[in-house]
Amino acid sequence: FPVTIAREVEGDRKAQLKELEGKGKMEAPKYLDSPLKEFPGRMIRVWLPPGYEDGQDHYPVIYCHDGQNIFDPGGPFGSWSADKIAEEEIRAGRVRPAILVGIDNTPDRVREYLPPQDVVPKGRPAEGEKGRADLYARYLLEVVRPYVNQKFRTLADRENTLVLGSSMGGVVSHYLLQNYGDIFSGAGVFSPAYWASPRFFGESFKKPKPAGRIYLDMGTREGRSYWPDVIRIYLHWVAGGAVIFRDVWFQPGFRAEHNEKAWKERLPAALRFLLPPKNQE
Repeated sequence: FPVTIAREVEGDRKAQLKELEGKGKMEAPKYLDSPLKEFPGRMIRVWLPPGYEDGQDHYPVIYCHDGQNIFDPGGPFGSWSADKIAEEEIRAGRVRPAILVGIDNTPDRVREYLPPQDVVPKGRPAEGEKGRADLYARYLLEVVRPYVNQKFRTLADRENTLVLGSSMGGVVSHYLLQNYGDIFSGAGVFSPAYWASPRFFGESFKKPKPAGRIYLDMGTREGRSYWPDVIRIYLHWVAGGAVIFRDVWFQPGFRAEHNEKAWKERLPAALRFLLPPKNQE
């Protein structure tokens, strides 16, 4: 009897490995126009996991902000190397195979990622102007997501639709989960710049728990304007009933600064939490 079980497990493992034959693939960047007034279109970058081209399976999708920096070779600030990291984690069986979609930013990045109840901080482009995260959300949900779901073999339900980003991208990831929890089931909130969105941050305390699974992190060298807020919201969620390691995960980055190098190092932990293999959920 134990031998039979062992053979079945080994057979399942071989089948999984066969599904992952081949490498992940970067699609050519695609410009998606915007029908929204005062909100420009931009490039999106799609990475397909190992096994996608040779099979017929459908996959979860993670939408990533600051798309220029997500995949190698990255942008002027470096790269998360999400394509290489995701492939390594998937092949090791630590992360469920998924499609990653990078959505490029624009020079108006701060305002586009800022929740609409806040205004752009002093010294930033469009200072004093109302945030446009509501327009960004519409662009993602009305333009990017329909294109991705039509073009690729996706699992388009809530459970398999996630979002992640860093700094202001972390803020807008939290915003999207909080306001569109019927669409997104999880968010990677890396080094969120809550200091730039005091009204949205304050309103977040009205909800005892996040609307879905949240990975939250902060580097120990990111400064006093970042650390207190992220600890406050984490403790609030836990006190409100969020279960550690099931609903929310806080990952400190020791000696880590506010940059792509640090987020790259913490990305494996985020992927493992947000998209664990089915038998580990």
